[in-house]
Order: sequence, then structure tokens, then C-alpha cells
Amino acid sequence: MYKRQDVERGLARRRDEGEEMNRLDLETIEFHRRVRAGYLALAAAEPARWQLIDADRPPAAIQDTLRRLVLERLSVSQ
Repeated sequence: MYKRQDVERGLARRRDEGEEMNRLDLETIEFHRRVRAGYLALAAAEPARWQLIDADRPPAAIQDTLRRLVLERLSVSQ
């Protein structure tokens, strides 16, 4: 489900879609790479706890995936 994407692509998408940039968005590329690496390390260490999502798709497809995964987690916890 997850494809490796670079941080530049995500930041460019945010800019291109005209979204307001916050102070974290304005950090250096190296900062974003370190944050991404940290989250990927967490996901690798605890795969049952973390879910990687391919965000290189249309927003509606991403929302559908998120909705499905949340509902799956909710039904497991009940």
C-alpha cells in the first residue's frame, strides 16, 4: 500500500494546492527528512501499531483508505 516518496514531493504538493504554509512547513528539507525517517523507524519497530499510507494519490482515495483503516481498527477494539 505504501510507496516511498521524498519530502520535496509532499511539500511541493502542499504549495501547489495553495495551502497555507506553517512554521514546520518552512523548515529545511533536512529537517523534514529526519522527521520522516523517525516515523518510518517507529513504523518498522511496531508495525501492528503504525500504518503507512500512500499519499501520492488523489485526496478522495487517501480519505477512503483512512476511513477503511480507522473503521477496521475500531471494529477490532470493540
